[in-house]
Amino acid sequence: MVNQIALKPIDFDIEILGYGPNLDLSKEGYEDLTPQQVIAFSSMMTYKSKNAKEMAIEVLKSEQDLDQKVINSIINSAGRGHASLSTSAALWCLFTGSSKYVDSLFTGAIFSSSLMPSSRRIPVNIESILTPESVIKSSPEIQKIYYETSKSNIEFFEYLVTQGVKLEEAAKITQYGITGGGFIFLPLETIIAYKKEFELEKDFVPKEGFDFISKIEAQLKELGMDILYWSRNFAPRNTLPYPNVFTDPKKNSFINDFKKMNFFQEKPRVFRDYFYETKNFENELINLYSLEQEIKSKPELVLEKWPDLLNLRRDIEKRYSNVISFSLFSNISFRVWGEAKRHRTLEQSVESVYHATEGTKEKFYAHKELIRKGQINNSAIEDLSKVYIMPESIKKDRDLTIGWLRHVLDSLEAYDKLKETIPISDAFSVIPRGIKLSIFKRFDLYNILDGYIPLRLCGTAEPEMRRITELERDLIKDNSPGYLNNLIGPKCQSVGYCLEPYKSYCGRINPNIGFQYTEDFHKLVQTARVNLIKEKLK
Repeated sequence: MVNQIALKPIDFDIEILGYGPNLDLSKEGYEDLTPQQVIAFSSMMTYKSKNAKEMAIEVLKSEQDLDQKVINSIINSAGRGHASLSTSAALWCLFTGSSKYVDSLFTGAIFSSSLMPSSRRIPVNIESILTPESVIKSSPEIQKIYYETSKSNIEFFEYLVTQGVKLEEAAKITQYGITGGGFIFLPLETIIAYKKEFELEKDFVPKEGFDFISKIEAQLKELGMDILYWSRNFAPRNTLPYPNVFTDPKKNSFINDFKKMNFFQEKPRVFRDYFYETKNFENELINLYSLEQEIKSKPELVLEKWPDLLNLRRDIEKRYSNVISFSLFSNISFRVWGEAKRHRTLEQSVESVYHATEGTKEKFYAHKELIRKGQINNSAIEDLSKVYIMPESIKKDRDLTIGWLRHVLDSLEAYDKLKETIPISDAFSVIPRGIKLSIFKRFDLYNILDGYIPLRLCGTAEPEMRRITELERDLIKDNSPGYLNNLIGPKCQSVGYCLEPYKSYCGRINPNIGFQYTEDFHKLVQTARVNLIKEKLK
């Protein structure tokens, strides 16, 4: 039997660091207004010339029943599904005692923002393993399978690091059943969207998702948000869907249908949805590129005029935001999807992790005997790399490759045994994060020129994500005119200097400027920017 001390339970809790909006009426001699009271009077404000504060004081002075007035107003508005009310009230939450599932569950919604521990920078250890309640309540055999599989993956991760494999690549052999946590901003509208999504996928969403909802609901009355929350919850209108990987693998979906047609495709596929090409748009981009070339020809001009370049880009992206749309279908690791999903301006669809796992099992089980014997050949390795990430630093070493594949296979077999006894979401806790998911992304002009692509082409981006983004950039360029292609590049290209505060820079900026980029200039431009900030803070 597994030592019970080794089975560290998930002790998921939420600390609400702040919530709002609140309105201080102490100077007027009244108690502060709660978030739903503020929002109720703000809603009424749309019908009167007075502001919310004036109307609230008027009601308080008249000794009317404030609570009843708020209830009537919110049920009338939020109860009909007006999402503007439920997106106006929000919580700032700190997740503690949770697993890495929290990141996958809560950071993909549009109306939210989050800061999460980076698993590509923070190493894990045996003490990081968290055990779902269903495992703790199961038989000694199930406990052993879960713990030993998790422990073995982490020990191999630690060994890889000693062999010179970068932490961010080695981490893809570790699982999501480890210590997580994080900070997140969530409007009520998003929390309600989670509630509805979790109920829809109740057999596939990890327990932490439901724990979050119940813990929040238990505090809503005290926070002064309960009327607003329940009114919107029972409104006859849907909330905006968000990418969710914890879904029924047997349901038909756009991703599943597309994957059947393009199964296990290694390289991304691009579709130019539309391009409303006009002469004015062409001239705008030609002029922008010409100005970039002029300013980036001399370091003193970059130092003085980089804000002008940025503002001109923004102005063009605003006026021509919908001139172009590219759709890209690609396969990336679960670990890297964790970064991609946080680009809330980018329309996305993603494959169910359970559906992806079945495809991965099919490939690995077909090569099971050769993996066990250590006799896998290059052809089989390439076949397996279609469903599970194989970093080059692993592939170049035969022993590391065999060890990598064996740990994936062990985890898949453990998953199969575990899900016979415990919920499938708990069983998935042992699956390493290098498993590949199919993802669909739609790029508009902003995400091509300033948003997703420039950020993920940066030398500091996760290597796998940068490699995929480079392929996506090339595909977009293959289907775009030169005057647009000239402006597509890493984020440093748009201003003429490296944005990263590191002592060294990657050199990707050099082909895009007309002078030799030096460490002295890098320090100079960074210092000038910091001084601007400090000047404003005086």
